[in-house]
Amino acid sequence: MLKEEKIKQEINGKDKKEYSLQELIDKCNKSKKEYPYENTQDKYKDDEIWKTDPDRIRNKYEVSNYGRVKLNGEILKQIPDEKNTDWLVLEKYPSVYVYVLVAEAWLEKPEKNGWQRHHIDNDGFNNKPENLIYVQAEDHWKIHHPDSSVS
Repeated sequence: MLKEEKIKQEINGKDKKEYSLQELIDKCNKSKKEYPYENTQDKYKDDEIWKTDPDRIRNKYEVSNYGRVKLNGEILKQIPDEKNTDWLVLEKYPSVYVYVLVAEAWLEKPEKNGWQRHHIDNDGFNNKPENLIYVQAEDHWKIHHPDSSVS
């Protein structure tokens, strides 16, 4: 039986939401890879907001509410990771995952260890802040393996 406590999604400067573990499982299983990915480095959005992770000392990436990334004023191209094509990385810096930058800049970070970033709709190309949430490692396993008794 899944625990009933809610998992909080806290986006800095936006409304906070709560999900049950079952809701996250349902969302993850329902909408796999439906988000049409566009590498929008040249498009300008009127309502685009840029934030920087205040904890980063080096490489002050700016990250938008559309999941776009800038460094030194240049919008960086994103490509699928060669090792795991389910996630986007920066073309110039292929070890930098876009979803990590977005979560660090936009989401409220849990204080304790053991948290992992999760794409709510299970689409690693949809890196908008509202599609990311921090979950405990055990819960993350359950979301992706709901029929498994192993955690």
